Amino acid sequence: MIDDLFSEPNGSAIQRTELRTGPPLDYIAEKVQNAIKHIHRAYTEGRSAIPDDLSYPLASNGLASPISIKEDLILGPIEDAFRKSVVAYLALLNLLALANDHALFGRLLRSSPEQLRQWLNRITRQGSLLGE
Repeated sequence: MIDDLFSEPNGSAIQRTELRTGPPLDYIAEKVQNAIKHIHRAYTEGRSAIPDDLSYPLASNGLASPISIKEDLILGPIEDAFRKSVVAYLALLNLLALANDHALFGRLLRSSPEQLRQWLNRITRQGSLLGE
């Protein structure tokens, strides 16, 4: 129990020290954070603006079930992009272990833009681009 308080911030993820030349990591973190905010907005807008009853009809042979345009073709891929972006952001800030909470992504998607901004700011303050 007490060991949980002092666990590695990246859990069991692969770690390696690297020397790199390229755009500053804080610049990359800012871009990923903005992408997360935009994906969140697309999900929120899609959830409220797209009708629930849009679907492809059954296949002519009757074997295939209908596909929900909203859930399967729009919101599903947005959820996946959001999850992958959040995982990348957590990895960049050396907080990858937080991604083990699989309910995190749904909570963040259902949060308000202000709540998401607060969470991102908290992660930015608590994380480290340099692995310190």
